[in-house]
Amino acid sequence: MTIIVSRELLPEAEAERQQFLKRYFCELVASAREVSEGWSIDLTRPNDPDFYIDPNLTQGLEWWSSNFSSTNVAAIPSAVYRTQGLQLSLNDSWTLYSWSRWLQESVAPHDSPESITVLHLDDHDDLMVPRVALDGEVFRDLITGSKIELWCPETVESAIRSGAIGIGSFMAPILHKFRNVHVRHLCSTEYSKSRQGAHLVHSVIVLDELLSPGSHRPGLELSRQDNPVSAVRQGDHPYIVTDDLSHWLEDLPDGPILVHIDMDYFNNRFNGDSDWVDYGPKYDPPLDDVVARIDAVFGSLEKTNVAERVSDLAVALSPGFFPADLWAPSIKRIQDHVDRLIAARKWTTRK
Repeated sequence: MTIIVSRELLPEAEAERQQFLKRYFCELVASAREVSEGWSIDLTRPNDPDFYIDPNLTQGLEWWSSNFSSTNVAAIPSAVYRTQGLQLSLNDSWTLYSWSRWLQESVAPHDSPESITVLHLDDHDDLMVPRVALDGEVFRDLITGSKIELWCPETVESAIRSGAIGIGSFMAPILHKFRNVHVRHLCSTEYSKSRQGAHLVHSVIVLDELLSPGSHRPGLELSRQDNPVSAVRQGDHPYIVTDDLSHWLEDLPDGPILVHIDMDYFNNRFNGDSDWVDYGPKYDPPLDDVVARIDAVFGSLEKTNVAERVSDLAVALSPGFFPADLWAPSIKRIQDHVDRLIAARKWTTRK
């Protein structure tokens, strides 16, 4: 895709311009060239395996292609598969698509449940700003200009495919749209140790600086609080960070429960860092530990009777974070748990 922007919106110095584009477009590959109207920005998806760092990426893509759909490196952002009881994708941007399907099937158009709980298993908070404009109550894709309607999965899918909604930025539309979203963030690394406890997520406005300068974008800010569970005013959402499975599920409010599993919760060997080999201690537990943690998560959901309340499960493999050599056995274990819970009538069977 090619986008034309005014000359003054990008730095003249090439190095600064590339840094700006890399920050703004994140997981997209963006390059700019001078044209008479200003700058012509070319947007593509990464096509080089080295972008994803993982030396076993080819092995993982072969497994995905054999079991779900033929996928190469360039198609990683488009890879998603839905089956009874769960959605599986390579990138976690597709989580919003799964939530959109749930809204379409289970919530009256533009209705608002009194509360929604998001069980967020991830090595990151995913509170980034999508490349989306917020015009009153309407979301708009800043790359294509198309409207994004949360009750219309096809529009969400289009925004994911364009790159407007990316990895790490899929939560903002839900937290801006709904009044009272409780987020329980389960995390196992130093991130959780430094941020354990109670917080509020504030819905804030971020002004766009490139595709639609001055337009409002849906941003999120996190602040520590003594008692965020009491927060119910529009724009503030209780957010609890923990590495304790029992604490994770304590005192959940009534209402639907949406589970998002980014597999880097179980192992984040690379953390999207090309210098991963030399960069500090790595969160790289072996397969046996990963499988044991999967068992513990599902065991906790079942033991506390939360499993029966789960309305949606979206799982993302996160290439470049969760190692490809663990994809097949770990997903098999998750699928086994889902199948068992469905057979016991303890899990939703919606697709």
